[in-house]
Amino acid sequence: GFINNILSGPKTLTTNFLGPMLVSMYRPLENVLGGLLTGDAKIIRRSMREFTGLFSGWNDSLRMARMALANDELILDPTARQVDLPGSQRRAISAAGMGVSENSGAGKMLDVIGKALGLPTRALGGTDEFVKQLNYRSVVRADLTEQGIEKGLGGERLAEFIEKGMDDIVINGAALTARNLDREATKMGLSGAEKTNFIAERIEASDPALAQRALDIARDVTFTRELSPDQSQFRKLSRKAQMAVNAHPGLRPFIPFIRTPVNLLSFAGERTVDQAMAVVRLLNPLGRTTPKEFKIAHGNRSRLMADLASEDPQRRAEAYGRTMAGLAFTVTGWGLTANGNLTGGGPKDYKQRRLLE
Repeated sequence: GFINNILSGPKTLTTNFLGPMLVSMYRPLENVLGGLLTGDAKIIRRSMREFTGLFSGWNDSLRMARMALANDELILDPTARQVDLPGSQRRAISAAGMGVSENSGAGKMLDVIGKALGLPTRALGGTDEFVKQLNYRSVVRADLTEQGIEKGLGGERLAEFIEKGMDDIVINGAALTARNLDREATKMGLSGAEKTNFIAERIEASDPALAQRALDIARDVTFTRELSPDQSQFRKLSRKAQMAVNAHPGLRPFIPFIRTPVNLLSFAGERTVDQAMAVVRLLNPLGRTTPKEFKIAHGNRSRLMADLASEDPQRRAEAYGRTMAGLAFTVTGWGLTANGNLTGGGPKDYKQRRLLE
């Protein structure tokens, strides 16, 4: 109830939708810049297709968002919510959560109350599902289009190739992951060797690397990327805090959200702080470190260094795009501030504001 109460304002719901949508449109343009800097025409074409795909996948995305809202269950990526509550805490006010029979009068009343109180998080889940579906589908379709063109396909043959690829990588609206395939197999009544073979065959017949990239992008733009122990120290410490709050619900009123704020800070840091640290590492006269050396020694502690060390030209181009875009925004911000054109919001009291005008 506490979490739903602080999420119930219209400003929160509007920001939750508009913010990720703006990032969704900005991200491929940033990648176009990376493609220009690396001279890779394929990345430029793919990024532009991802951008235009955001405007052509609305019907399927809206359909999945309505299903997620009606059932209070995310479809594309069920485990990554913007509200990082364990399932047991998310449905605390319910017949099952209170240990009451669902068929009893008290149980039915608890379920009705729980659903009413949970409307704000359901609404957040619906908008989250829409943005994720839109990005996942646009990335997959753009890459499949590029693959089809490289195979010399065109017209109806290209369209058939794309649709078949989409059917392989989108499982009834869910992303192609082993966990989602396991869920699908369970729904089909499969178990044991049959379930294992079903999952293996579906993964082998599709492109799991493309599916993972599309899912990572969908999580990035909605700020629901998982906090992993192999990431930066900031994200590693944040993960420990998240685990502590989930283990001790009494801390929730004091630290209601962790993952989404951390991802918001990471989004800015990966375009400013990460670049500054990379310059220090590359130019430090006492111990210069190349991206590959840093990757070997520290893994993914720096996303920029890991991407620059990657053999994947897409990841390297994205790193260059983030760097140059971050530099442009930083310089512009400094210039506007120095000229007095960027001053911040100022005091809310109109009398104090008039004194500063």
